[in-house]
Amino acid sequence: MAYADDTLVFLQTHQDFVCLERLTTQYTLASNAKLNFAKTQAFSLSGKTSNYWTRYLRSRETPITSWHDRHSPTALTYLGYPLYFNASQKNLAIDLLLQKIQRGCDIHSERNLSIKGRTVVLNTLLLSKLRHVLRVVPLTKGQIERLRGICSTFLNASRFPKIAYRNFVPYKTKGGVGILDPLVQQLKLHWRWLADLIISPALLQQSTYSHRSFLHTSVPYLKYGLSLIASGRASSYIWPLLFSTKRRGFRQLTTNSFTILFSLMDSLPTYDLSQSNLSLATFLQLDLASIVIPASNTPIIPASESIMSVVFPRNSASMSKILVRDYFIVDPNTHILRQRSDRETRFPTLLRKFRVVIANGYIQHIGNFGRLLGTSIEFMGAIDLRPLLETQMSTYILAFDKLKQLGVILRNTFFPPKPTTIFSIDKWQTFCGLPIFPNILTIWFRAIHHKLPNKSLLHHIIPDTFLSAACIHCPQTEDTLQHFLYDCPVKQSIWIQCLSTFFPDALIEPGRILAILLSLEYSELKNKKSTVATSLSFVPIVGCILVGIWRFHWKLVFDDKPFTVITVLPLCNSIVWQLHFQSLAD
Repeated sequence: MAYADDTLVFLQTHQDFVCLERLTTQYTLASNAKLNFAKTQAFSLSGKTSNYWTRYLRSRETPITSWHDRHSPTALTYLGYPLYFNASQKNLAIDLLLQKIQRGCDIHSERNLSIKGRTVVLNTLLLSKLRHVLRVVPLTKGQIERLRGICSTFLNASRFPKIAYRNFVPYKTKGGVGILDPLVQQLKLHWRWLADLIISPALLQQSTYSHRSFLHTSVPYLKYGLSLIASGRASSYIWPLLFSTKRRGFRQLTTNSFTILFSLMDSLPTYDLSQSNLSLATFLQLDLASIVIPASNTPIIPASESIMSVVFPRNSASMSKILVRDYFIVDPNTHILRQRSDRETRFPTLLRKFRVVIANGYIQHIGNFGRLLGTSIEFMGAIDLRPLLETQMSTYILAFDKLKQLGVILRNTFFPPKPTTIFSIDKWQTFCGLPIFPNILTIWFRAIHHKLPNKSLLHHIIPDTFLSAACIHCPQTEDTLQHFLYDCPVKQSIWIQCLSTFFPDALIEPGRILAILLSLEYSELKNKKSTVATSLSFVPIVGCILVGIWRFHWKLVFDDKPFTVITVLPLCNSIVWQLHFQSLAD
């Protein structure tokens, strides 16, 4: 039972309720405060309807009529978290939450915010409502994609062409703006459970970490659930965490929380089987695909396929179910590890094919297993997967010490930087720290991601509306991004004259401006100060000229203002002087 002031009381019988009433009566006499039972909400922990409780609560002098169970249309909200008993209650609660975020995005979309401003609003004001719930309520893939769509629409509001959502998520030093992706946040919030499962127990018991591992009561239940998935092997809870093939049928046994744990584990750096010190007993329990690697004659393996699907295109499904022990055996007489004969295996046809591809150099055994073949085995050891975890233990410890490092790993896994934005960290840090107006940063950021509305791109996206890819000023030339920014003769004249105004002695080489705008190649111009606007260096002035040309481009499009050196140059100069005087004031 939960009261409006978030007091939660667990009751089992009517006598417990009578005892609660007696205690609250004493409290109200002592504090001169009264308990409003009309605002009290009762719910069943099991989700089952209880006539035993509903009749009793409604028969009181001050009846309690709010009752929640699996048949209620909505979830019960406690401390901001939805307490749900079925999928429909959960989905409705998430839908209401997403609607709140959508309304917030709609309100803030009316503001003329820069990309940096929209990022701050989204991360701090809007998505903060979600992170509170993500700690205990897992979202489905569909709900995550819906939320990403809401965020992408907000970040691209009133802008076209739109930047893909995946390009907003990387950190600023990776070419993004650091949007807090819901999937990354969900996985980070579940790391505290996974860490207790994969980090060495002896390490967690050290004084350095013991106070941070606080889920000892939950871990046994997680291990038990994982062991059910893995069919009860020794130390079996680790198997489904490391091997996706050991998770077959887990959806019938577990809840969505295990799905998140598996997704998180798969997102971490993979174990290095060749560097592990696994026992032979453990090797024999692995999938056959785990102990083979490409060899000299291995065909090219596409990123979306596995080595087994390429080498065994007709038998990949069958080969994926084969264990090492199905093909290898310790000879009972000689105690030598060898391949099984056709009579000793359940899969003689597949074994013969396996021998052929090994002999032809299409695949080979990993080194530490290959060294065991043909040798006398004195002791097979126990089945233990901990050595596999040890190969990445330094990464796990780093993520345990610094949760932000885990965020870096997850972002790099799900949202790798696009080729056009793979610049050095120093370049991105310089760009993000430029003393320029936020709107300049927004336009420049879109240029780096090749999302400015040049005619060539618009013609490619919506050819029915933009019939030609030619430049407005020079109809014989295609209006590519480079032409739109600098190569157009009219704009090139504006760039040269404006830069010569503030850098009379500077010699600007052809291509240098485009290298700064699109590749952040600052070189020696990074710290070159203007002798005219003395508070500004070369790169911020480049940004001012960019936004001046941008503004006048739209005056030409919407107001039919003539776009010439005479008309555009004063605007560019005024923006430079405005930034100069603001820098002096700061």
